[in-house]
Amino acid sequence: MTQRTIATSLLALAIAGISACCAPSATPVPAPPPTSTPVPLPTATSVVETVDVPDLGLQFTVPDGWARQGTDWVWVSVDSATMRLGVTFAAALPGREPESILPGSSVVLGRTEGPSLSWGSAATYDLQILTEGGQGQVRALESHVLVRGSDSLSDWFAGGANESELAAARTALTELLGSVTVLP
Repeated sequence: MTQRTIATSLLALAIAGISACCAPSATPVPAPPPTSTPVPLPTATSVVETVDVPDLGLQFTVPDGWARQGTDWVWVSVDSATMRLGVTFAAALPGREPESILPGSSVVLGRTEGPSLSWGSAATYDLQILTEGGQGQVRALESHVLVRGSDSLSDWFAGGANESELAAARTALTELLGSVTVLP
C-alpha cells in the first residue's frame, strides 16, 4: 500500500467515525408499511416516460435513464440500483401534516421552503434513511419535496447510497417536478 492509499483510508475512517458519533439525532417518524419488494437493477435502457397519476390529478415526465420499479410510483436509475426517484401520496385530511408521509426510520437533516409550484405549496426535507431496526446505520440519503395540494399530500423523492448518487437523483427530481402539469 502506498502512503497516499493509507492516508486516504485513515481519512475515510476518521470521517465515518465523526459522522457516526456526531450525526444529528431526531425522533424517527413511523414508517408506512412497505408496498413492494425491491427489484434488481433494470437491464434495458429506459426511455422518457409520461405518467398520469389520476389520484393526484397530475401528469409528469420521468427523465431518460430511469425505469419503473414494480407497480409503485418509483423509478430506479439504470446506472445504479441504489438511486431512486418517485412519489407517494395520501389524502389531505384535517389535521394531517405533510410530514406524516415521510418515511420512517429516518433522521431529518434539514428543511427548506420550496420549490415554488403552481399546483401546491412545498417544502424540501433532507433525510438520512436508517437501516431497519434502528441500529443507526445510514442506508440511504434522500431529499423529499412535500406538497400540500387542495385535497392531497404528496412526497416527491430522490435518493441514493451516497452524496454523489443523491446529487444525480436530485437533478432528475428537479427535471421531473419541472414537467408536472395538472390533468384536465
